Amino acid sequence: MIEAFMQQILNKFAPGTITGVIVEDTTTGTPKVASLASGDANTFGAWAEVDASASANSWICGITWATVNTTATSMIIEIGTGTAGNEATKIRISLTAIYTASATVLVHGVYPIVKLIKVASGIRISARLSANVASLGTKIGVQYYQNLET
Repeated sequence: MIEAFMQQILNKFAPGTITGVIVEDTTTGTPKVASLASGDANTFGAWAEVDASASANSWICGITWATVNTTATSMIIEIGTGTAGNEATKIRISLTAIYTASATVLVHGVYPIVKLIKVASGIRISARLSANVASLGTKIGVQYYQNLET
């Protein structure tokens, strides 16, 4: 039973199959999700676009994340804004994933951001990953509210 549940989660995070509702005030649609890969051990990988252009003034309120590995993993996820090649880090989140000793396991979670991060309409949102293992693959989703001031 647990294996079937885990397979459903893995299928949910397979590239091209993620659908659902954006956490925002006024609209619904596809979640803002990116596939991240770390560089060498303890080195950030490339920035990955989460949202090409915020459709309205937005306030980032959290992230969701999922990764699969066989060993304990420490990672840092950065959320940034700006054009490609000119991203500025807005928040750095440190996470640790603990796995069983002999099996590949999906570890996932939600990280709420207490102090909301404002992103102006039209601004690009990106993310990048560093981990204590090279080339770790992780999916992240950015959750945000829109139009809070109206």
